[in-house]
Amino acid sequence: MYLAKFEDASGPMLQGCVRLPCLPPVAERVSDEWWTEFKRLLDSGGAVTQCAAALRVHLNADGLLERLLFITAPAAREDELRHYLASCTRLDKLIEGSVELPLARARYDQLAAAVPRLRCRVAALGFGAGDIWFACNFRVAPQLDALLAEADLLGHQLCYQAHLWPLACDPKCLRAARKNALRVGGLPGVPAAVVRMQQQLADGLDTATALCEEFLAVDTQAAAHWLAAALRRRFQRQFAHLKFDPPEFDFQAEAYEDLLTVALHSGMFFAPGVDEMCASALDDGGCAELLGWRPSADLARRFAARLPAPRKEQAETLPPGPWPVPYEGDEPFIFVSYKRQDIARIAPIMESLTAAGCHIWYDRGIPGGAEWDAVIEERLMRCQLVLLFVSQQAVESKYVRREVKFADSLNKPILSVKLEEPTLTHGMHMLLTHYQMLDRAVADFHEQLQTAIRHLTGAPVG
Repeated sequence: MYLAKFEDASGPMLQGCVRLPCLPPVAERVSDEWWTEFKRLLDSGGAVTQCAAALRVHLNADGLLERLLFITAPAAREDELRHYLASCTRLDKLIEGSVELPLARARYDQLAAAVPRLRCRVAALGFGAGDIWFACNFRVAPQLDALLAEADLLGHQLCYQAHLWPLACDPKCLRAARKNALRVGGLPGVPAAVVRMQQQLADGLDTATALCEEFLAVDTQAAAHWLAAALRRRFQRQFAHLKFDPPEFDFQAEAYEDLLTVALHSGMFFAPGVDEMCASALDDGGCAELLGWRPSADLARRFAARLPAPRKEQAETLPPGPWPVPYEGDEPFIFVSYKRQDIARIAPIMESLTAAGCHIWYDRGIPGGAEWDAVIEERLMRCQLVLLFVSQQAVESKYVRREVKFADSLNKPILSVKLEEPTLTHGMHMLLTHYQMLDRAVADFHEQLQTAIRHLTGAPVG
């Protein structure tokens, strides 16, 4: 898994990206399970997702809806960030192909840069009377489903991007916001609803944990004219009774390039005013709702119908042995990833490594009644090396691919052993070219294997 690196005022930072493509046609139960697991992953992010996050929802040129989730954290928390991003591979077990972690910078940069050229920062600012200001919390996210449905009917691309930046509102800002709200209440002719709104937004800073910044992007001038008009209509519908005039919603070519491609809130570079803080502040619940945005059932079905149904793969049972005994102690061990039909070919290799002093674990060591996924993930997090046996059947197995992707996300060393000449598909070619691969057919294979393990683990072998 590739992590982007950059510096800010507080020191080195790392950013990871998760691509969540359009879900294919699946049973409603499976779709609900996927979204439940996705929400659970967001909730379990804890301090990592509270560092900085961004969501991109893109109705692309192919008429498909995909999401990108960006998480940014201090470099000192790299392990925590990797563990969190790696846990997203659980989604692939529910629906194959429903998650992608970019493996190289080229793919990461390609995803980050895929924003239509006409962009608008959506913010309702500039309302004021003298030195008194009026915050306005106009948000696109609650209306995103309807905008996407309309864009799809009109044949437009539409990209929405939201940046979350941690907020710790100091008492001075909170006092300034509340003082302004009191002064609004003293202005002659101000509707009571406006006064209540300013008080509520000022009070919201007390529980806010992040600032939200929203952008929209489209691919043509016709789409920009449609979207600007749609936003004005929606703004007027929401705020006309408050006598707020709608913003211009100006779409400019290649605007906000730096913010959109690095997926970072402008608050990282420019301190926002108190009025903007009131307008864009979110509490923990609001942040979770935004990052976990889910299209309506009708919209999801519309996009899913444009994809083939996913291929089903049944879980396998281990054929009768005897097979090597998996290691269950607390010392360093090697995790073996393989296709169960290959067990007869790889068992002698595992036996030879055990005889040479290596501790080997594979999925025969899962206790009866245990949760299979949880055990696999725990062993992958603890292991010192992943030994992957590569056959065509292994390449085609979503279970093997998930293990390898999870290990790569954790930055675990991966040593591959080629059992035959496979065609590396499903992203395995890109992934495995980063790691050493040995050929089982060469005469000195066992010597090469032991040497590679010594090099990767630093442990004596043989």
